[in-house]
Amino acid sequence: MKVKYIWNESCTSDDFEREINEFIKGKNIVDIKFQPTRGGAGVPMLFALVMYEDETVKREKVQLSKHVADWLDYCKSSSRSLQYAIDHATAYKENNPVAAAYLARGDEHLLTFVRAWFEGFTIENNKENGVCDQKPAENL
Repeated sequence: MKVKYIWNESCTSDDFEREINEFIKGKNIVDIKFQPTRGGAGVPMLFALVMYEDETVKREKVQLSKHVADWLDYCKSSSRSLQYAIDHATAYKENNPVAAAYLARGDEHLLTFVRAWFEGFTIENNKENGVCDQKPAENL
């Protein structure tokens, strides 16, 4: 297994996202671990540890509620950055209170959102979030 460490301190969030996407293209990814941290002056930052091999290893996509998935889709289709999606969901809770509450639940939820951004996701299929589809919708 090979490992690549990508840190967003030296680049903008758009550059960070682009660097990860370019690196993983055509590679057989085993795992991507994202870790939120705080930089100078308490600025939120992310780093990614990308593990890859020569043979394809598939990992299940993460599941998101329909409301959180809608927010992620809106941001990506509007050419917004990952940093924008996180910052605006929490700063402007009235835009999408479900996404804001989800991301405010802690690092595990934030990391799930980041994985969904880069790796794709399925929509949870349960009555709690109002999704009644028999088959989860797929996105990537």
